[in-house]
Amino acid sequence: MKIIPHNKELLLKHWLFKKGNIVFIHGFSSTYYKSIEFLFSLFKKGYNVYAFDLPNHGMNNDYDKQMSVEEYVNWIKEKIKKIGLKRFVLIGHSMGGGIASFIANEFDKISKLVLLDPFNFGYASSHRKLFVLALSVAKPFPAAVSPLLVKNPEVPSFDPRVLLLSMYKESFLDEMNQNVKKNNKPTLIIFGEKDDVINPVLSTNYFNEVCYDKKCVIKIMKNQKHSPHVYAVNETLNIVLSFIKHGK
Repeated sequence: MKIIPHNKELLLKHWLFKKGNIVFIHGFSSTYYKSIEFLFSLFKKGYNVYAFDLPNHGMNNDYDKQMSVEEYVNWIKEKIKKIGLKRFVLIGHSMGGGIASFIANEFDKISKLVLLDPFNFGYASSHRKLFVLALSVAKPFPAAVSPLLVKNPEVPSFDPRVLLLSMYKESFLDEMNQNVKKNNKPTLIIFGEKDDVINPVLSTNYFNEVCYDKKCVIKIMKNQKHSPHVYAVNETLNIVLSFIKHGK
C-alpha cells in the first residue's frame, strides 16, 4: 500500500469517534508492513492502529546486537507502556502471537487478545529437540522457514537462528505455556488450514485443551497457509471484527 510509507513505527489514528485501539506485533523475520493492508482495513473500520518493526526487523536497525526472544518480550512490554493506551486489543502474528500470549496477563489494559497462527507450546514442544538440533547443524529446515534464516547484511549482528533457538529454549516454552494457561482475556485464535510453518492440528489441539473453560474462540481458515491476514484480508478482517464486537 504505497500511500502509507514504511517507517519503523506505524500510527493510524482517528481524532474523533474512534471505536477502540489495536496494537499489532508482527512475526519472526518479518515486518508490520507485510500486514499493512490488514492494518489499514482495521483503521478504515474506525480503530486506531499501532504497530512497529521489532529490533533488527524491517526498518528498525537501531539495535546493533543479537537479541533473544526474552529481550524482545521486554522490548515490547516497554513499547506498550510508552504508547500509554487506556484500553486496547492486542493482535500478534506467528512469533508475535506467541509473545502476545506470553505478556497478555501483565496488562490489565488489554481488553481482548487475537492470535494469528501463533507460535505456541503445543506445536513447539512436539519437536523441540529435533528442531534445535537442525538449527544447530544448519540443516535441514522446513521449506517455508528456510528462506527466513538468511542473515540481514544491513544488521550483521542479527542472526535469526539465534533468535529461533531462544524461542525453543525449554524454560521459555514452559513459561509461555503457564502464561497461556493463566490467561483470562477473551481470546481469538486463528490458524490457516494449510499452515506450513506452525502445525495447525497440533496447535488447535493444544489450545482446545488449555482453553476448554475459558473465553476462547478458535477459527480454522480453509485453504489458507501461515498468513491469512495477508492473503485473505477481508475474510480475516470479518472474523476479527466479529470477535472484537461480539466475542464470537
